[in-house]
Amino acid sequence: MTYIPAVGNHPAASRSRRSGAWSVSEYLTAYGVVLVAPAFILFVLLLQRNISAEQAQLEQSALQTVRTLRGDIDQELMGLITGLEALATSPTLSARDLPAFYKHASAIAQGHPGQSIALVEPTGQQVVNTRVPWGESLPVGANGESRQKVLETQRPYVSDLFTGAVGQDPKFTITVPVIREGRVVYLLSLALEPAGIARLLQAPRLPDGWEAAVADRQGRIIALSHDQENSVGRVLPRRVLAQRMRDGDGVSYVSDTEGREGLRGFTRSSVAGWFISSGASSELAASPVWSWRFLARSISAGGWLVRSG
Repeated sequence: MTYIPAVGNHPAASRSRRSGAWSVSEYLTAYGVVLVAPAFILFVLLLQRNISAEQAQLEQSALQTVRTLRGDIDQELMGLITGLEALATSPTLSARDLPAFYKHASAIAQGHPGQSIALVEPTGQQVVNTRVPWGESLPVGANGESRQKVLETQRPYVSDLFTGAVGQDPKFTITVPVIREGRVVYLLSLALEPAGIARLLQAPRLPDGWEAAVADRQGRIIALSHDQENSVGRVLPRRVLAQRMRDGDGVSYVSDTEGREGLRGFTRSSVAGWFISSGASSELAASPVWSWRFLARSISAGGWLVRSG
């Protein structure tokens, strides 16, 4: 009888394992990887391309939208400045006929709800304010910064947000000099409510699901496309304000006025120096982020399949 040794103890079997020969299951796994890998790599590349295109399109839309808003706001402010400069040439001011000027200015202000016109001496003392009846005593104007800027430059100036001396409500002013014989004899100031700027942030200027905000040079909110009444005067987060002061114009993923992370396009008004931002809501802005996470998980899953095979 011929003795046949067990396969596991056969010297040839030992040599095969030592030489690194693959088992049948290992050959099948390798064959499966060779078949699946090209399709998986192609899937990853296509997904990466689509994610990048989606993100680039969203960023371009944010920048284009905020620049459109800037154009609308600057156009509105320039129109108000032009009208105020025309009023500054009134003959009643040259004649210092203040009662006649009050009537003229009041007629203009009555046609624009929420606006009031004040005539201020270089000292800051108001002599005309269409918000109160003629003849009532008037306080010194509350916005000393605007007065100083106009006296120094003899040019129009758009203020930051402040609390009015007469109405004690938040507003901003446009101030122009009244110049006679090369000297500033009065300052003509138009006070406006922030709601007028908020109206410029509404549809159809904004795409569906987008938000916009305007803040003054100090980061105080002047207008929001939503929740305007509860937001005026709030201050932007310090890091957001620092970034916008540094970059001036661009796109980034930052916190909005409520601390939510999202994509924002931002720029500054060339007329007022205010900060203007707009961007997709947190849900829309998150879609490229979630897509990148999905891509990372897909790659990780692919690697796991290869290792576990």
